[in-house]
Amino acid sequence: MTSSVVMKKRARNFLNSSQNALTKSLTAQNETLNQSSEGFLEQMRKSITRTEESLNAELKAFDEARQQELERVINEMATALGQIAGKFTEDYSRLVSKMDAIIRKWENR
Repeated sequence: MTSSVVMKKRARNFLNSSQNALTKSLTAQNETLNQSSEGFLEQMRKSITRTEESLNAELKAFDEARQQELERVINEMATALGQIAGKFTEDYSRLVSKMDAIIRKWENR
């Protein structure tokens, strides 16, 4: 074989081996990147899930506190209304008694 044929063969072999090495290297980098991306996505999913659970717990606690406060206010209003109704009845009874007394005085005249 001539030296130019040998050199061409060596150059072709070198190019093929370089191409194979580059392909393997890029494939390995791609796999590493894919694994890293999957790990990152999994961590993001877990973080989102924890945040969602935390928000749901906070909303539940807020709703329970709001419900308790609403019940307390309604109970206070019911008590106040009962007191007002009692006082109204008491005042009305005295008014009716006094009016009755005035009417009797008028009739007995």
